[in-house]
This record gives sequence, C-alpha cells and structure tokens, in this order.
Amino acid sequence: EPFVFPGHSTSAWSMAVAAFCVGGPLGAVLAGQWADQRGRRGALMITTWLFIFGGLVQALAPSLNIVIVGRAIIGVASGASTVLVPIYLGELAPPNLRGVLGTMTQFALVIGILVADLVGFVLANPTGWRYMFFLTSAMAFFQLLLTPFLLESPRWLLGRNANSNKARFI
Repeated sequence: EPFVFPGHSTSAWSMAVAAFCVGGPLGAVLAGQWADQRGRRGALMITTWLFIFGGLVQALAPSLNIVIVGRAIIGVASGASTVLVPIYLGELAPPNLRGVLGTMTQFALVIGILVADLVGFVLANPTGWRYMFFLTSAMAFFQLLLTPFLLESPRWLLGRNANSNKARFI
C-alpha cells in the first residue's frame, strides 16, 4: 500500500506518471511559438514559472488528482525546455563550441534524471516526497534569479529588427 494518498489503484498512479508524458509533447509544440513571440530568454522565463508553479502544486497537493495536474504542468515545462535550451545555446554559442554545448545539454539532462532518481529514493517516505517536489520549485526559483543575466538570442533580435545594435554587440 503506498504511503502517499493510500487507497488508489495502480491505474491512478499510472496516470500520475503519464501526466508528465502528456504534458511534454504539448510543451514541445508550444515552445517554438513562445520562442518566436517572446524571444528565447522570454520563453525560458515562461518555462521557469511553470516549473515553480508545477512543483508547488505537487508539493502542496491535497490529493492524487492535484498531483496529476502538477505533473502535467511540469511535463509542459520540461517538453518546452528540451526544445528551447538547444535553440538558445545554438544561437548564442560560437560555432566552435556548438557541438560541445549540444552534447553537454544532453549529458546534463541525463545526470539531472539520475540525481533526481537518487534524491527521490532517499526521500521516499511518508513526509519526504513533498520535499522532492519542493526541490523542483527551488531549482526553478534559482533559475529565475539568474534569468535577468541571460542574453537574448542575437538571431531573435535581428529577426525583430534587422538593424538591431544590441544583436550586433552580442
């Protein structure tokens, strides 16, 4: 019997896992639109707020259904991030570093999954599971604090204004 919201079927728990996978493709599709409308930096800001909100929804969830909603929100943010980060890095990185940064993005992703699984294993107890979801929001909040220091993509700036001095400076 699960210690988190006991009394639910395996199917209900499967929905909690699947909600992330449903949100992911939606986020991947929306990411391009956000990047074109708001810029790469602005689109990353949207995903950051989604990570904060989704993590808090899960951590404070009074029921499994609310956890499922939070998982879907995190799925949207993750799906969008997997599209936006490579675009952003590819447009900002010098040509000689693009391959390395593209590889490092995927490496960081799988290391993040490994660390999350290990932390989840440690926090798998009646009170610890909520901390795992709070960590999602905490990491995103840290990202939010650093976002003002991100440069906008010169490619996006030039697309908005072909004479952009800002893009030429970057």
